[in-house]
Amino acid sequence: MNIIRKIINSSHYVLKYCIFVRNISIVYAIDSVGYSPRYSADVRHVTAENVGDAGIFQADHYLQSFHEFLQRGDEGYYAYLDGKCAHRSWALHNGVMDVDIFYHRQLKENEVFIHWCETADWARGHNLYPATLGQIIVDNPGKRVCISVNRNNVASRRGIEKAGFELQEKVTTTVVLGMKWTSIENIATNVY
Repeated sequence: MNIIRKIINSSHYVLKYCIFVRNISIVYAIDSVGYSPRYSADVRHVTAENVGDAGIFQADHYLQSFHEFLQRGDEGYYAYLDGKCAHRSWALHNGVMDVDIFYHRQLKENEVFIHWCETADWARGHNLYPATLGQIIVDNPGKRVCISVNRNNVASRRGIEKAGFELQEKVTTTVVLGMKWTSIENIATNVY
């Protein structure tokens, strides 16, 4: 049974990522100078001591990734609702910004990239996401803070925009028979 499942999964991967894919991601950014948060929540930095708190809504393999993020120097943020961890976001200060699974670029010296954000289903609607994004912006004075999202993820886009981020780029990647084309369209209302 495991062999059949592996064959099906690998066939799905080939069909999904090698035959034809069209992915559109939106990159948002905000200048942290003079930023004032629009929402508040109980947002805490992730440490080796509290990294397991997200286990209430995340599987163990995610917690392992969070340990790895801490080890490489990423800054983690957990938001709590009624004393329970209900949201997670991570900030990358140097290295490669993964806009999506197909497009990556080196972070500039003055940039911070927010990634791996998720709110527990039972905590949605409490503005934990924009509050956490706001805390990350405040914690990075003088920086340009960036975040990307799939164009179709309306809920995440709404949370990003609530925090004050502005549209910057539309990244369209097309993969046909394993060959990749990426186009980047500047859609910024304010160019930094």
